[in-house]
Amino acid sequence: KAVKFPEEGYQGEYIIEIAHDLLKKEGAKLQETKEISYFTQAAEKHIFLLIKNTLTKMELNFDRYFNEQSLYDSGAIKSVLDILTEKDLLYNKDGATWFKATSAGREQDRVFIKSSGEPTYRLPDIAYHLDKLDRGYDLIIDVLGADHMDSYPDVLAAIDQLDYSADKIKVLIHQFVTLIKNGEPVKMSTRKAQYITLDELIDEIGPDVVRYFFLMRGINSHLNFDLKLAKE
Repeated sequence: KAVKFPEEGYQGEYIIEIAHDLLKKEGAKLQETKEISYFTQAAEKHIFLLIKNTLTKMELNFDRYFNEQSLYDSGAIKSVLDILTEKDLLYNKDGATWFKATSAGREQDRVFIKSSGEPTYRLPDIAYHLDKLDRGYDLIIDVLGADHMDSYPDVLAAIDQLDYSADKIKVLIHQFVTLIKNGEPVKMSTRKAQYITLDELIDEIGPDVVRYFFLMRGINSHLNFDLKLAKE
């Protein structure tokens, strides 16, 4: 039946593509499936394949991919929560679980588990770094977007509180990229399906030009990606 996207939900053709793909592969099974996790995992696989294909176009190769879900399946997330609880670094407030970040020198405490029961991304980030440290890494380099400027210190603080060395983790912050089209910045919103994908950019001007423009500026500088200039 016809349905409307939730007002606060993500929109876009890719969601319709995922739905069509599921319907084609699973058909009648979808009528019997009520678990939201089924659709979450199916969408994740679909989108991850798109990401890998885009990376291939850009000639960017990764030796290993790490699935966040494995941290839940292995019990790594629960282990982090158990240790933080033992150290009296968690408390409940307004139905949510909070990390005593102020005890680790941060300006304010942070929510680790929302009142809905959903973990914030700080929690799996902590578990992932502990996994890497347990695997014997001497140096971990994180490349994060500028929107993580405020959150990554909380992750490092928690890692120190868990008796690991956050000094082994170096964080590089990458500034934002603004696409300029016809002399005007393109306003994008994934929730409103207003965006230009990297695939579209590659198809229009080629992977070499895209790579060149991204390398023109250091990661600490905001990049205005002028589409007209790129075509020239």
